[in-house]
Amino acid sequence: MKSADWLLLNASPLAPKGGKPEVARSGSCASVVTGHAGAQALGAARAALADVPGPWSPESVEPALRGAVEASGMKAKQVFQPLRVALTGTTISPGIFETVALVGRDRALARIDAALDQRRDG
Repeated sequence: MKSADWLLLNASPLAPKGGKPEVARSGSCASVVTGHAGAQALGAARAALADVPGPWSPESVEPALRGAVEASGMKAKQVFQPLRVALTGTTISPGIFETVALVGRDRALARIDAALDQRRDG
């Protein structure tokens, strides 16, 4: 199965309802994005990705995300897993750079914002 097919079939948990993406609200997926470390990781990833011009490709987002990892002082998995959950609603997806590129700039940033808002709203 191609990565794009996988995302289209499995991104339904994040389909916008009322114009705002849904984020996992309970279970292990929710804890990945709502904890302090997850929020810190998402903030770093979001800041790095916001500076990447579109259209996105795996090659254009990889340096930005690797830079976010380095700047945050976290390990790659500590940044990439919360990002994966914010984008797909699950801890399993194709490679993170491919996933980010396939979700696309506007949708990815909106999903990250929704995850960060959820944490702030408690």
